[in-house]
Amino acid sequence: MIDGLTGLWSGKGREYKLEKTWGTYTLQTTQPPKVLFPPARQDTAIEITPGMPLSLDCKAFFGYSGENREPIIYWMKGEKFVEELAGHIKESEVRILREHLGEKEVQLSLTFDAVEEADLANYTCYAREPHREGQRECYTAEERWITLCLFLIF
Repeated sequence: MIDGLTGLWSGKGREYKLEKTWGTYTLQTTQPPKVLFPPARQDTAIEITPGMPLSLDCKAFFGYSGENREPIIYWMKGEKFVEELAGHIKESEVRILREHLGEKEVQLSLTFDAVEEADLANYTCYAREPHREGQRECYTAEERWITLCLFLIF
């Protein structure tokens, strides 16, 4: 028992607040990022018609990190960053869907102006915690899923 404890509060199972007669203490935990959509360990195959536009969404959850840094989320085509590819495949800006007590749910879309046969590949969405500079322990969490195999129908 803590002397002078007046209350204990738990929010979403990740934030704890102890209220004492002479002050308030907040204990917060962190969680690694988690890709919410597409579902974990489930490859998604999409049948499309050549020349048609296509948009793919990746949603990820980032837990409280104690720092005011933007989450890192990006798409890759095989071993290449999508932003390095010239042409008709583009990443959107990162969109914050929800934010509460330092936790964020974000979305990054991958857009094809017109799908071509050369687009047949595996596309992977990565979600990473920003590097924590200035701390002894370097902590990097990453979650990734192969999210798409394109099949063209002629």
